[in-house]
Amino acid sequence: MRKYRILKPDQSYTFSQYFLLPNPTIDVVAEFEYSYARTELELPRYFTDISYLEFLQNYLQRNIKLFNPTAEISIREFMIAPILAEICD
Repeated sequence: MRKYRILKPDQSYTFSQYFLLPNPTIDVVAEFEYSYARTELELPRYFTDISYLEFLQNYLQRNIKLFNPTAEISIREFMIAPILAEICD
């Protein structure tokens, strides 16, 4: 168990302030007695041909190993932005 608390009991936090904390996400959620595990997501199948699907799948599987998503900006830049760009294209 940690010796110090990440969140100050006498302070209120907005949702966006949690992302500004310098601590890893797993430690922040532990403050609320929660935990999470990173697993591959199984979604329903879409049977119409999607030309960029293989590219995106390879991109995500490769890049999820290259960075530690402790900051919201890294998640946006490395994971979400490329997906949105391909979908908009």
